[in-house]
Amino acid sequence: MSFDYAEGKTINLERKLFNFKQKKIGVMLPFSLESIDINTRSKTEEYLKRKQSLRVALDFYSGILIAVDSAKTRGISTELSVFDTEKDNNVKGIKEIMVEANFDEMDAVYRAIVSKQCRARYSRVKEI
Repeated sequence: MSFDYAEGKTINLERKLFNFKQKKIGVMLPFSLESIDINTRSKTEEYLKRKQSLRVALDFYSGILIAVDSAKTRGISTELSVFDTEKDNNVKGIKEIMVEANFDEMDAVYRAIVSKQCRARYSRVKEI
């Protein structure tokens, strides 16, 4: 559902769906997985409490999973490729991901946290 402010009415956007081909989506988030010791629960919990950027990345990722599930219930399947940028300002790591991942085959690439120090060159999003 969507609200049309100009007309003051609700519009059912599901009726407007027409492209049901599988979507290929890339997601780049600073999970910093190399810093987590998953063998020690207390250290992992402490790291999660301390690392605000990781909590934001996990929240954003959870939202993406909800959106993928929602699209699936509407008949749109999604191939999700997730990349750990390690840190938000990891220019070298982001460039490596961009070289190794085949973004040309993706319909969209999302990067939730963008700092002033690091602007990923790949900002194109195809119409999906």
